Amino acid sequence: MAEPPPDDYDAPPSEELIAALEKMRNLELKLQALAGRAPDAPLPPPATTDELVEWFKTERPPPPATETKYGEHASQFYRAHRPPDEDAAGARWTVVIVHGGFWKQKYGITTAAIDSLAPALASRGFVAVEVEYRRVGEEGGGWPGTCEDVSAAVAHVVAHEPKCSEKRVVLLGHSAGGHGGAPGRERSVPSKCAVICAASPPRRPARRH
Repeated sequence: MAEPPPDDYDAPPSEELIAALEKMRNLELKLQALAGRAPDAPLPPPATTDELVEWFKTERPPPPATETKYGEHASQFYRAHRPPDEDAAGARWTVVIVHGGFWKQKYGITTAAIDSLAPALASRGFVAVEVEYRRVGEEGGGWPGTCEDVSAAVAHVVAHEPKCSEKRVVLLGHSAGGHGGAPGRERSVPSKCAVICAASPPRRPARRH
């Protein structure tokens, strides 16, 4: 069995990151097409891949975030980042972000290399929710607990976050989070997510862990 790559999250931006941004761009276009289902929910104007790259590089004050528990375990919580002008509009599209990190305990919301994603999305007008979940090395982590946590978090967001509708929820999983998010979607109520996007998910999880 091939050895997994080293746990190195300090590498400079790569072509893979640019490809992931391109996927996000395509997701944004899909959201524009779906906006007709929820005309009261505004979407940011379309942006090119280069514009998105510059957006993520630009320093700006992060939007305020609130932390909410969806379970009893210490890792069962999420952080909701809201747009600065949220009160000026009605319902918003909500992006639920599931971070990666080899499904391992040591990689969490702040150590999985995508902690700048939620603030950037919120700055662009989305409600961005970062999900923390039980991982391998924690009680209940791994299969099926990890995917059950993703499902529970999505259900909690839809049920309790202000102005959130299941017709306007995007489930975005990165790396191992892409693997955890897709099964999580299937184990949840089917209507909880309008769109699913897996950025760089592992194709063969057994060979990666």
